[in-house]
Amino acid sequence: MIKTFKDSDVIQNKIDKKVAEQILAQKDYITNLQTKNYGVCIHVAELYDIANDLERAEYAYKIAVQKSPKGIYKAHLKLAELYISQEKFNEAVSIVMGVI
Repeated sequence: MIKTFKDSDVIQNKIDKKVAEQILAQKDYITNLQTKNYGVCIHVAELYDIANDLERAEYAYKIAVQKSPKGIYKAHLKLAELYISQEKFNEAVSIVMGVI
């Protein structure tokens, strides 16, 4: 039963990655991202993150952090998670400490 759930998650992650890659292939979402609102920035960052384009994901998360409304820390958390996945622990701690 647990193996079935794990297999299901793996399949869903592959589908999510494929869909994100297809969406990102249609347009350059990084250009002019600075002019977009927080919601657009966080969604673009998540798409790049899912597609495993970590450089662009980091860039978009950083912009989302700058545009994040007071009391909303999703972009901070996602950026810290991205850094942890790359074993950039000092950067992750810096992000977390910035909201404490």
